[in-house]
Amino acid sequence: MIIKSKDKHGNQIEFNPKGRGARYTVNGLKKKGVTTIIGERFGKGALMWWSENCVYEAIKQLMKHNKKPVDEIQQFEDDLKYRVKQIKESAMHIGTNMHSLAEDYILGKEN
Repeated sequence: MIIKSKDKHGNQIEFNPKGRGARYTVNGLKKKGVTTIIGERFGKGALMWWSENCVYEAIKQLMKHNKKPVDEIQQFEDDLKYRVKQIKESAMHIGTNMHSLAEDYILGKEN
């Protein structure tokens, strides 16, 4: 289903939520989506940070809803962020080692 509307300047805007690639057109011209523009401008790191932060915020809101004390919520968040950092660092080291092994294999090096 394509959603059609006009903006305040009379431009015809079409949005195809199930489309791949260019999901937006303005007056028939393909346009980039907001996420694509943000990713190009700030790099994927900004979107990854935002996405990860959404998880932390959801957990905090759930704990608040369940009437957990503020200090318990903060300690849980701190512990969670620390554990996530450890997991990322471990994965980074594994990835680095795998890249080195693949490079050595391609170059015919033996260890």
